[in-house]
Amino acid sequence: NRHRASSAQNFVTKVFITDTVAHLMKSAPDTEPTIASVVDELTREFAAAGILDAHVDAELLVGHVLRLSRGELTAQTVLSRTMSAEHATRVRALGVRRAAREPLQYLTGYAYFRSLELSVGPGVFVPRPETELLAQIVIDHVRSLPEDEPLVVDLGTGSGAVSYTHLTLPTILLV
Repeated sequence: NRHRASSAQNFVTKVFITDTVAHLMKSAPDTEPTIASVVDELTREFAAAGILDAHVDAELLVGHVLRLSRGELTAQTVLSRTMSAEHATRVRALGVRRAAREPLQYLTGYAYFRSLELSVGPGVFVPRPETELLAQIVIDHVRSLPEDEPLVVDLGTGSGAVSYTHLTLPTILLV
């Protein structure tokens, strides 16, 4: 019963998101909103949805669609730059999904882990900051071993973030 209720809720959420995105696409205004106004709009929506870093997520989502870093986005905001109506519609559609608690990394298609940019999506766990700490502990321990090429085994790799980190080190043989 619990599984059925969860599946039904997921279905309803997906239908709501699909309908909302379709509505956004049909009712997109022809005006070009300022980047700042879209970031502010998303920030309010994300905060209302209980997203902790609402403003950061809004900036990252807008930057993703416009292909701008956060620094570049800030500069464009200060200069009161606008975005096309098409970009605004795309940002708002992704914003609906983020407000429904879909991970930001699934929406952008990537996540950062240490010095790596990893491709992620549904079915791949997004690497957590705690995993970065764990990876550093393992790296420090392996470097302290007397072997020239210590063997490291990473089981149940998930996204492969930990394995990729170890592969960036020249003296570790990873299985």
